[in-house]
Amino acid sequence: MQPGNSGGSLLDDSGNVYGVIIAMLDAETAFKVTGSLPQNVNYAVKNAYAQALLDTLPEVTEKLPKPAGTSPFSSRPSFEDVVKRVEKGIVMVLAFE
Repeated sequence: MQPGNSGGSLLDDSGNVYGVIIAMLDAETAFKVTGSLPQNVNYAVKNAYAQALLDTLPEVTEKLPKPAGTSPFSSRPSFEDVVKRVEKGIVMVLAFE
């Protein structure tokens, strides 16, 4: 995770959403409190909470793709296929004052 990723998807190997990225641990504050420098500590909201919000918006929910690779009998998609699938859900959001 990099600064600016908040609001982005946390994905599994098949491109399914596991959560929504919300924050990364402030390493400087953690070091001041614990004397240890943590690395790669990030936070995300579980996908169930995001899904509950989306379920209140039927016009959005009906457009969502079904999860990929959830059947124990399905083969794992290639990396290229996952990228193509995920790219369809990426948009630029512009905010103006």
